[in-house]
Amino acid sequence: MSNNLGYVWNNAISKYIVMINYITAPSNPFDCGWRDRRLVIAEQYRSTAEVFIGSNGQRVPPVAGRNLSRDPRGVSPVIGVVLMLSITVFLAAAVGGFVVTASNDLNKRTPTIARSTGEFVTGPSGGCGVNTVSIRHAGGDPVPADELEVAVALPDSDARIVDLPVSGTALAASNIDDPDNLIYDYCVGGVIANGGQRWSAGRAITFQLNAGGGTVGPGDTIEVRVVHVPTNGVLATVELTARR
Repeated sequence: MSNNLGYVWNNAISKYIVMINYITAPSNPFDCGWRDRRLVIAEQYRSTAEVFIGSNGQRVPPVAGRNLSRDPRGVSPVIGVVLMLSITVFLAAAVGGFVVTASNDLNKRTPTIARSTGEFVTGPSGGCGVNTVSIRHAGGDPVPADELEVAVALPDSDARIVDLPVSGTALAASNIDDPDNLIYDYCVGGVIANGGQRWSAGRAITFQLNAGGGTVGPGDTIEVRVVHVPTNGVLATVELTARR
């Protein structure tokens, strides 16, 4: 072949595709007059090759690269990017939810009761006002009655008053966790009775034990804890000795 076919790169091409495009070629491919045969070298986005054909050095301008929007080979990378973004958004939402939950938990603090006092007076069974435990708030944060529980401990038994306040002055079965029948069902008073009030300075929690029935007698010691239900924190702990 007398024609000399050559090409010169303007700059380095990292990725390229070679496409041979013959346009209006003569019937004799070895005819020296072939002028429209082209060798097109296209880079991924745009050809940077200058092509020279024939001995007379005619120059064919660069040809634009393929349309990537129609190239199916570009689909997989796009899907990968979308999946990565979805995973990132999911993880960000999960972390954000955890931070909000942790922040809410930190904001729930146990109220502070600076001081509390108690009294336990025994007497013959029957009627209110005897065998009565009274725990008085002596200063600090006020606490709604529906956030309170009362735990009573003796050396050999335990009981708990829950689901407060009560509507009147008597405890229902749902208000007492008391396997040893330590707490008397009636004579509930103070902020946990009659619909409830806030346990604040000067106000008392009052309930009665089955002391007259032999459960507790003079000289016995009991421990009473007032518990904050939302945080399970102890607001007050009072140790009392039964007296007449």
